[in-house]
Amino acid sequence: MSRSLLRTTGVTSLGPKAAEKPLLTPLHATLADPKLKCREVSWKSADRGWICAKRWCDREFYLLLDGTSTSLSRCQEECARFASIHFSNIVMM
Repeated sequence: MSRSLLRTTGVTSLGPKAAEKPLLTPLHATLADPKLKCREVSWKSADRGWICAKRWCDREFYLLLDGTSTSLSRCQEECARFASIHFSNIVMM
């Protein structure tokens, strides 16, 4: 399956499943609650894997990890790696 900017070939299933979309709102609310002071929230879906929400350097991202056998520590490692790759090289002036 390939994908280009001009057209998409094949059928892909990207992003959260319809049943998982409502879960993103409470994860965001948990991160935004000043009483809790959470920087990371992880939830494991029984049929898909992990849904992780993380606040990193004034940014917030959601990471969906496939695989029901993935451990919590592996999930946290993937979140840290994603944040490092995508946000550590942003320089603001």
